[in-house]
Amino acid sequence: MLLAVFLFIAAAQAVRIHPRGATQWCLTSWSPNTNITLELCDQPVGAQDWTYASGRWSASWLSGEQVCMAPDNDVNTPPAPHPPSITNGAVIIGRECGSRPREAWTRYRPNTYQFHGIRMLTGHMCLDLPRGELRSGATIQVWKCSDFYNPNQIWVQGD
Repeated sequence: MLLAVFLFIAAAQAVRIHPRGATQWCLTSWSPNTNITLELCDQPVGAQDWTYASGRWSASWLSGEQVCMAPDNDVNTPPAPHPPSITNGAVIIGRECGSRPREAWTRYRPNTYQFHGIRMLTGHMCLDLPRGELRSGATIQVWKCSDFYNPNQIWVQGD
């Protein structure tokens, strides 16, 4: 029982998401319906603070708006049991949180590797840093999850 309470509290805490443990870089959401990008971890409150709850990663803005991570080619797709397929390279955007299946993510660990990725619950697609480029403004995409170590799909949660 105590463990369940701890997990609930930990899940609600805002964290920053870093590529491959490069803690100076963070996933960043500038505003609804814009690309999620990689930026130095010095942006305004909310832009880089992600909360995981009910299977969704969301960033909360000071205005009270919340945006969730979702593929850009899924923006106008209504909730459905079988939405259109997502392809490699689909850009991730921040959009108003709803109940679409492609807003739901989980932690992914390929085989027995100690590293983790972030995978969509509907399919075998993971957050991916294109070409592994650690640079300001790099857009984040989805790519088929690697069953082996792929540094472009490793994401670490932290401060």
